[in-house]
Amino acid sequence: MSSISRSSEYLIKCSEVLEYGVEARWTAVVLFQRYKESVGSEEGTADRSEVGAACLWLSGKVCDQFRKGRDIVNACSYIKNNGKQLRIGEEMFSLKDNLCSAEQSVLRQLSYDCYVDTPYKHLLNYFYVVFSNNPPRSVVQLSISLLNETLLTSLPMSTRPHILAAVCIHAAFHLLSLPDPPLLPDDAAALLPDILAFYDTP
Repeated sequence: MSSISRSSEYLIKCSEVLEYGVEARWTAVVLFQRYKESVGSEEGTADRSEVGAACLWLSGKVCDQFRKGRDIVNACSYIKNNGKQLRIGEEMFSLKDNLCSAEQSVLRQLSYDCYVDTPYKHLLNYFYVVFSNNPPRSVVQLSISLLNETLLTSLPMSTRPHILAAVCIHAAFHLLSLPDPPLLPDDAAALLPDILAFYDTP
């Protein structure tokens, strides 16, 4: 598993503990990837787990799903330590202090730009326009599942959100043996093999 996959999987699991919606989860992963791409191999950067916690905290604020600092450190500690609960004490207070410092580090590195255009709204808008808000349920569910799978790759950073949504819709139709959907951009076809690879048999 690549470092991107490991980091993204960790953030996704923490998001589930925090009961984040898909928008906040996506935002947390993309903010983390942006930060790591920005700092590169610079020395003195914040600890990876602390950066992840900061990105989760910021994503909650950006997506109006605010969580308290203690909730963030509890969720991250729970996942990092295989379900072990974090008790109130010096360790928790230290982690909360580190969370605040990491948040400032992420904000400065990203020039305080925490906006993330997620692909989910593009996907749902497509179905609304093409199917008059009554799309095949199986196609919608599979498209969203494929979008979620892309979080374990570098595609959210390298692909524009509406293109990523389009290729996941295209892949869903393909996997369900349905005719190709209309009005999809040509760029989607080039990425189709990458998405279908999620379902390749080992």
